[in-house]
Amino acid sequence: MGTVSLLRTGYRLEIIDPSGKTLHSEILYDSESPYSYYGDINKKGTYQIRMKSINDDGDYYDSPYVTEKLEISNSTLETPGSVSAEGGSRAVTVSFSASEDAQYYQIQISKYNSSWTDTETYRPTGVSGNRGTLSKKISGLSSDTHYRVRVRACTDDEDTENSSWSDYEDFYTD
Repeated sequence: MGTVSLLRTGYRLEIIDPSGKTLHSEILYDSESPYSYYGDINKKGTYQIRMKSINDDGDYYDSPYVTEKLEISNSTLETPGSVSAEGGSRAVTVSFSASEDAQYYQIQISKYNSSWTDTETYRPTGVSGNRGTLSKKISGLSSDTHYRVRVRACTDDEDTENSSWSDYEDFYTD
């Protein structure tokens, strides 16, 4: 009984961000299906989408890349990550990772399973390049209450959209 060797051919797809960094690279083997990418193409600038045919067995050369340009005129801020909430005596300390290019943040608090009502604006100071972890203490809450909190990054730049709201974190006050 002999062995059968299948020739694997496909396409290498690359997405290059405006700074020249490879944002995404993938080998596609099914050329009949449409391809969708749901990654972070959210900064203003020119992206390169490039593709070439490839051959895995080494008997043939890969084709040269074919490149298309994608111009993004508006951008969206990155949603703050690593949101945490530590309840205290009628207060909460909310911590989250900073979003690049954000000028300020909105923090929403509501009683658990209630509609979002209170929004606090937080403009951090002393954060180099608006990076790292930020923290904000919010007082004046009810005692012995179950709350939830969420955060979004904001800007006054009309060519940039505010981020989506983060997932919420719940906490209890003392």
